[in-house]
Amino acid sequence: MDLMQAIYARWLDNELLFPTFLATVQALRDGFTTGPLLGRTLRSATCTRHRKKKAKATRAVTHYREYVSDILLLERRAMVR
Repeated sequence: MDLMQAIYARWLDNELLFPTFLATVQALRDGFTTGPLLGRTLRSATCTRHRKKKAKATRAVTHYREYVSDILLLERRAMVR
């Protein structure tokens, strides 16, 4: 089916149905130079960096809480004896 679609697109000479490699590269270049693609890529990278920092801080708080609860548990056990 894909081969038939590609042949039909070539017969129609319609790059929208089956774009050539050059057309794909040109569209990507245009998206970076004149379109919003670069800004969205940078915004996505920034958001990813912030998510990683937040996750790291959350893990640190979780470890600290576990540490404190272990200390309290040990103190309670020592008081019972």
